Amino acid sequence: MRILSFTSTFLTCLAGVAVSSCDGDGGSSSPRTVVSELEPNDTAAQARGLGSGRPGRGSLAAPGDVDFWAAKLKQGNLVKVEVYGSRLNQAAWDASGTIPRLKIWDRDGTTVLLEHDLSGLVAGNGPWAYGKHDLDIPLWRVPADGKFFFSVQSDSLGAVGGEYAITVRKVANNLAQTVESEPIQVSGENDTFATAQALDPSLLHGWHVDNEQDWYEITIPGPSIAHLEVVAYRNGVVRGDDSYYDPRLAIFASDGTTLVQADSDSAFADPRLDTALDAGTYFVRVDEDGDAGDGQYFLSYSRESLQSAADEVEPNDATATATPTGYGKLAEGELAVATDVDLFRFPGFAGQMVALQLWDESNSNLADDDVSVTLLASDGVTAVPVGGGGGQQIRTALLQSTGNYFIRVEPDASFASTKYHLRVQLLRQAGFESEVNNTTAQADKSDSKKRAAGAIDPVGDLDIFSFKAGKNRLVTLQIYASAAASSSNGFPALSGFGSDLQPMISIRDASGATLAVSHTVLVNTIGSEGVVEGLPVAAVSFVSPATGMYFAKISADDGTGGSSHSYLIELR
Repeated sequence: MRILSFTSTFLTCLAGVAVSSCDGDGGSSSPRTVVSELEPNDTAAQARGLGSGRPGRGSLAAPGDVDFWAAKLKQGNLVKVEVYGSRLNQAAWDASGTIPRLKIWDRDGTTVLLEHDLSGLVAGNGPWAYGKHDLDIPLWRVPADGKFFFSVQSDSLGAVGGEYAITVRKVANNLAQTVESEPIQVSGENDTFATAQALDPSLLHGWHVDNEQDWYEITIPGPSIAHLEVVAYRNGVVRGDDSYYDPRLAIFASDGTTLVQADSDSAFADPRLDTALDAGTYFVRVDEDGDAGDGQYFLSYSRESLQSAADEVEPNDATATATPTGYGKLAEGELAVATDVDLFRFPGFAGQMVALQLWDESNSNLADDDVSVTLLASDGVTAVPVGGGGGQQIRTALLQSTGNYFIRVEPDASFASTKYHLRVQLLRQAGFESEVNNTTAQADKSDSKKRAAGAIDPVGDLDIFSFKAGKNRLVTLQIYASAAASSSNGFPALSGFGSDLQPMISIRDASGATLAVSHTVLVNTIGSEGVVEGLPVAAVSFVSPATGMYFAKISADDGTGGSSHSYLIELR
């Protein structure tokens, strides 16, 4: 079953995608050559066209400069717009203490449809509140056929910026598209559970009006996991409103008042729920969590049956008798007495990035109590360092050795007999480094999916990997490691992976010249993150000057090191 998630490919995987889909294809972020701006391009009439997926490249080194780009789009298409400023030239943007400001303009070239607003120039009652870094627009529904415009300028008016790149790409969507029953900017039709709009699995496009609630009715035919996600805040300020729309998402029982689960901040300020539900009718409410901005939102809803969950095999209270499971497989267990302990095992490999998700009383109405889970190394005793957390009950880890791993499930301190469900997913896998790889001559090759994994161990260690790129391509490398170094930590339910590494990434060409550098120990707090890809702790982009071999150098930006300083790096 393939479940759509706009949070990232990671939560898509957590929603039950096959392992091969979760692991992705890797590869260059841009198979198409880059087109450069042609000044003057300060108005829509002067905009240079961008083909689908073709990157544009420009510079905002002149104070007050604005660059316009254009793209022909089809009504109903879902589009994401990414701007690479701090990722492409972090030093220049950090020196100015500002970031690129992205806007989408209607076909008339004068009406702003969406924009990000770090400085509160428009959204004075609620500007972007999640750190200074590249602010992309991950999901926009094209309202009509025609040519639309995209502008980039410094967020601080009149400030000098730096180089940037921009891409406009279609978003793949395997869910049926539907719309809210209320017309745009109108309230009163589905504002109570009594007037809730029936909702089948789909991607719904809705509109929030200040202080209103939108209600939807869902039917769960049998024990299932309901996957719900709202994309609103990440998309920016809508039509010049005075605030970002900060949504909240909740599931209620059939009476419309008994709360099952709620969330508000799983992806920046956007909510996400993965809730296990028994058969029945439930109500989903979308309202506001903080800033009372008007704006559009997308609500994705899908479900997967729990009927396929494999039961634990008792006795499984020791590593020798642990119940086998594997990536992507749902498991069901029960703790019947206060002394009960359940163990599951799965094979893991060095260089794998995994996520363990649990469903107990906090996110399942099939459970009667909370339980405790621990990921254990092959000795069945040593706890594997994990990241993640939050209401989605997710633990993430970067595996550094090959062998059997164990999941230990124990009763909560205030015991009650309870069922639970769990699943471990393979999010990424990469070839693990082979020391010594401290020079370009010793560099490890990135694997077939353009990934590599390792650890900065001991203190002072550095790792170098090689990869190929074609001429004049926009290339982005992103690294998964500690959440501590993140400018915003926009995806707290997943970030960290049990790592302590605050990485620095630098790109060199075959001659040894440095082409790009990204830091996580910041000078003026301009981080090298995005919104579409909000989980990597850092990323670095560059435009390859020639076809050939390039080298990525990974080190600890704070000078530390050790076995807990693990990472996975990939070429987008």
